[in-house]
Amino acid sequence: MNMNTQKISIVFALSSILLQSGCSSDKAYAESPCPSEIYGAEIAVLDSVSKEIVSTSSVYLSGKSFNENGEVVEAETQIIYNSDSETYLYEPLVENSRLNLNKSKESFIYVIDSNYNSNVSAAYNYSCTELKQTIYLCPNGTACR
Repeated sequence: MNMNTQKISIVFALSSILLQSGCSSDKAYAESPCPSEIYGAEIAVLDSVSKEIVSTSSVYLSGKSFNENGEVVEAETQIIYNSDSETYLYEPLVENSRLNLNKSKESFIYVIDSNYNSNVSAAYNYSCTELKQTIYLCPNGTACR
C-alpha cells in the first residue's frame, strides 16, 4: 500500500469516528452558549452633526419578553444615562433585574430629546447577553438625516 492510500484511509477513518461520536455539524450548531435574550444594554447617543455625546435624552428599549408564566408579552424599559461610561446603561447587576428581551427584529430603541428629532431604531448590535449600539440624533432645525 502506498503512502497516499494510507493517508486517505486514515482521514476517512477519523471522519467516520468524529461523525459517530456526535461531532456532526447539526449537533455542533444546535446549541449556542449564548441565550436568546439580552440582559443588559449600552446605548451611546450622539449628535449627528457635532458627534458630541447627548446626555439629556430619554432612551427606551422595547420588545418582546416573557412574564412569570412564560407567556410572551410586550416590554418597555427606560435606560438611564451613566456619566461614567457616557452611555445610556442598563446593567442587570445594578438594576437587580434582567431585561429578558428576545434578540429579534422586533426589539426597538426609542430616543426622545426636545433639542433633537426623535429617533426609532431597530436593535441589532447584540453581544452574547447585551445590546451595544450607537444612535445619532439630528438637531432640530438642521437638514441632516
